[in-house]
Amino acid sequence: MERRYISRAPEFAMTVRKAGADHELRLSGELDIASAGCVRRALAHIGGRRVVMDVSGLRFIDAAGLSAIALAAQGRDGSRRVLSLRGARGLVRRVIELGELGHLLDDAAA
Repeated sequence: MERRYISRAPEFAMTVRKAGADHELRLSGELDIASAGCVRRALAHIGGRRVVMDVSGLRFIDAAGLSAIALAAQGRDGSRRVLSLRGARGLVRRVIELGELGHLLDDAAA
């Protein structure tokens, strides 16, 4: 099952796919103050213990985007989720690492 979330920010797109009890979010464009709410809303509606965020399509991320990622580690009921980030490279990877979320990266440095 796949669902595409629409953001008011035209520079951002997100697709959520459910695979068993897990979810994969594919993010592209700019994850910033204008689009972070879209990610938070999607995460509020999905369950599951494991969430994989494919960030390979992101060109930019700011503090609001980092906050949305950090919140992704919390489940709907306040429990902890297993969260991993895939495909981070360049500036996006550097911001994730500087934001002290590098432990969520599950791929080799790009």
